[in-house]
Amino acid sequence: MNSAKLPVNIFKNPLLLNTNRYKLYYSNIICQDLILKQNYNTIFEIPSFKKIILNTTSKHYMNNKKSIISALLGLELITGRKPKLTYAKNSIASFKLRNNQLLGCKVTLRGAALYNFLDLIITIILPRLRDFSKISINSFKKPINYSLGFRNLLIFPELEDHFELFELFKGFNINFIMSSSNISDCSLLSSAFQLPCTLSNAKKKKEL
Repeated sequence: MNSAKLPVNIFKNPLLLNTNRYKLYYSNIICQDLILKQNYNTIFEIPSFKKIILNTTSKHYMNNKKSIISALLGLELITGRKPKLTYAKNSIASFKLRNNQLLGCKVTLRGAALYNFLDLIITIILPRLRDFSKISINSFKKPINYSLGFRNLLIFPELEDHFELFELFKGFNINFIMSSSNISDCSLLSSAFQLPCTLSNAKKKKEL
């Protein structure tokens, strides 16, 4: 038998093995679908997720620097990336905040890590939420972004088995930042990924 005629085995192709299924879904299906629906002139008009930022801040971190260890560990377990510490850029007397004071930590996801995290949120985390409703998406800034606030951290499989280690980790925010400044395009992109979003003028962040 001529081996050249055999179909390519995707399980032996390292390029396919290292590609997230949501990245393939975006490249092969969503992009083509958006081109047909929106009649873009160039591929640069196609909306995409530019980055996802997970960040946490708390007065506990400012008063006791050791308490941030649980937050650093929690974000690293969830994302697979090392968080960076965040510090105050200015002094604010009313908040008893000093310049360069520790505020919290954050993780910025791009590329493969971004799509891996989308996979986690869409297929595991959101289905675990009973009272989850659609997120309102509107033009906060350019590029467009919307946020989710998580207080119940036990819905994350990486944390639920060792919840006693994360008592001081009170929650975090997820900011989905998109490349497009068109609300309609971003709404279509979110729908294609089955992120429950709706167009609205509301500016209140959804907390879970």
